[in-house]
Amino acid sequence: MTQVDQGPMHNGSGHRDNFGVGNEQHIEVNNAASLEASNFDAARRTVFVVHGWIHDINEEWAQQLITQLLSQEDYNVIGVDWREGASKMYSQSTANARVVGAQIAQMLDWLGQEAEISNSKVHIIGHSLGAHIAGYAGERVDGLRRISGLDPVGPYFENTDPVVRLDPTDADFVDVIHTDMLPIYFLGLGIKMAVGHVDFYPNGGLNQPGCGNLFDTFWGTIWELITLDLLGALMAFSCNHVRSADFYTDSINAIDLCPYASYVCGSYDDYDDGLCSTCERELCSSMGYHSESYTRGRGSLYLSTGENPIGNVDLEPDSPVYIEFRIRPIKKLGVLIKMDLEFDDNSFNSWLFPDTWFVDKVIIREGLPEEVYTFCGHDQPAKSKKTITVYTC
Repeated sequence: MTQVDQGPMHNGSGHRDNFGVGNEQHIEVNNAASLEASNFDAARRTVFVVHGWIHDINEEWAQQLITQLLSQEDYNVIGVDWREGASKMYSQSTANARVVGAQIAQMLDWLGQEAEISNSKVHIIGHSLGAHIAGYAGERVDGLRRISGLDPVGPYFENTDPVVRLDPTDADFVDVIHTDMLPIYFLGLGIKMAVGHVDFYPNGGLNQPGCGNLFDTFWGTIWELITLDLLGALMAFSCNHVRSADFYTDSINAIDLCPYASYVCGSYDDYDDGLCSTCERELCSSMGYHSESYTRGRGSLYLSTGENPIGNVDLEPDSPVYIEFRIRPIKKLGVLIKMDLEFDDNSFNSWLFPDTWFVDKVIIREGLPEEVYTFCGHDQPAKSKKTITVYTC
């Protein structure tokens, strides 16, 4: 990909207008010929994708996000590749971020003059330090429609003045996903404070399923650094941080089958205790791409996820047990009348659990707005590899 002229502090800011990943086209600010030679269409909505520290626009998460965006709508997708500025020491990269934000704002102003695009049709998606870059761009232009911040970084930004970081005044709608709020001394990178109109905290915004626990992540990263496995260290270091982008990408085409239903709540502990798990008064939303549609789902929202969209359930040997997990059906469920349940205790730790479970109630919440189905098991005994049937009640 061709780089545009590098600005102050040597920020590489490559912009690409892509209609099919792999078919990138270079657009250079103040170069009308580059715009005319591209497939950029001012009638379409425009999405900027901005990577963060020590990343570039060719990262797997960025390419997957772009692919899903283009499958959802015929956008102008512009990838901002500032890898040179992002590869410095963290302190220098945070300073470079301001310049990159100014360059995006400059491009928006130029596109407004040259192609007559409206900022009301522009959406900037930024991951990590890229989320604050989106904020810097938004504060310099009028009427930006939307910014999506994917785990904005915390160091140098936590508890700072809004002018320093992403905040709700940077666009008409700012949605944020927090996935890596551990303290920096435990290798956490994400910001904890709410910085948008709506802030989602999946799994409390801390350890994400599938990324290992704190002990494994910390010592695994230290060991990989000792053995000079730098790529392995980076992967362990960033798993929770990148998971925000994975959630957002997955949400783009998931709204009909399996939305990331999220609920306004005072804290994740309250949510985990089942105090805020309904859409009463429409105080809920769908985390990610479609959150803009849920006008009352604002503030801090919480949800639980599995390691992947098709979740496995980890059972605790306590009684009674409340289990929540997500599944992705291949089509809409329709009207539910009964459900067949079967569990398999063929696991390495099955000896920890009883041979028989007693099913009292099953609740299914489908879609947003929610359809709620309750099935009564009346404490039916469920044994391994034996199917039981529960009916709506």
